[in-house]
Amino acid sequence: MRQEVIDNGGYVPLAIKAVDDGTVLKPKEPAMVVSCSNAELAAIYEPLFIRPFFKSIVATDAHYLEEIISKRGVTFANRVSEFGKRAAPNEDIHLDAVEANIVGAGLNLTSNDTAALVYPQTLSAGTTAHRYLACYHTEDEAFLNAIEKAEKITLLVDLIDSYKGIDKIIALKKKYRHT
Repeated sequence: MRQEVIDNGGYVPLAIKAVDDGTVLKPKEPAMVVSCSNAELAAIYEPLFIRPFFKSIVATDAHYLEEIISKRGVTFANRVSEFGKRAAPNEDIHLDAVEANIVGAGLNLTSNDTAALVYPQTLSAGTTAHRYLACYHTEDEAFLNAIEKAEKITLLVDLIDSYKGIDKIIALKKKYRHT
């Protein structure tokens, strides 16, 4: 990849096509296309160029999810909690995503205490933290203690094996449904 930049006089050989500012687009119509003879090189730079569209993309996705969920008689705002901070590159980007979820679907639950402070219409609805689980000898022991001690609980299933974790949570929910 470096050689391609050298061969192009020190410039990254990208072709960027974008719509004019203020252009109205149809759903799923691309606002920008980044291309290069080397797809890997384009993939490095593309996220930088699509960053301005990030909030719009997240808000649109949240709106679509709200439409799907509401058909089942449940509202996104009261049943969906976002846990995106772990995947966000930094706090600012995560806060942008939370704001977009609020605009797109009325999100009001977040796992990020900072987001709950910045956006007072959201409530902090965190998960059983990794540190909490790490305090126990086994994941099962941590789950059982959390269920027995907490009034409401959300359990993480992605620590070891997500598929087994989902099965484990379903079994625990059946067992402790009465509490």
